Amino acid sequence: MDLVSRIHALPDLLERAILEAGPDRYKVQDRLRREHEEAGLPFFWSMPYRSPAQPCSRGAHQVPVTLHEIGVPGRGLVKLWEAELHEIESHGAGVPADLKRLLDDLPAPPPDETGPGKRPVREGA
Repeated sequence: MDLVSRIHALPDLLERAILEAGPDRYKVQDRLRREHEEAGLPFFWSMPYRSPAQPCSRGAHQVPVTLHEIGVPGRGLVKLWEAELHEIESHGAGVPADLKRLLDDLPAPPPDETGPGKRPVREGA
């Protein structure tokens, strides 16, 4: 499984929080993060900013200003911006070495593991 697929397979805590709590999504996301950390489970945490979307390096897409944290308890935490993730996913940019190290040894999720809380695959994002 490639690294982008591993990122998409991580539990998306903000999406789960929105489904669970609506307006209190950030408090719920933080609770879910603590639960994942305590259980030793990997996670994908996000904090969108109110800043306007910015063009990607090729000027082809508008990318939201969002900070992501990918955590694997006991192994580390990597922060990256949505713009960096977009460049990896849409334009083939290299995966940062620290993120590659963090995700390399994670087991692949079962192929049918989809639905709420999983990061959506971005078509042409």
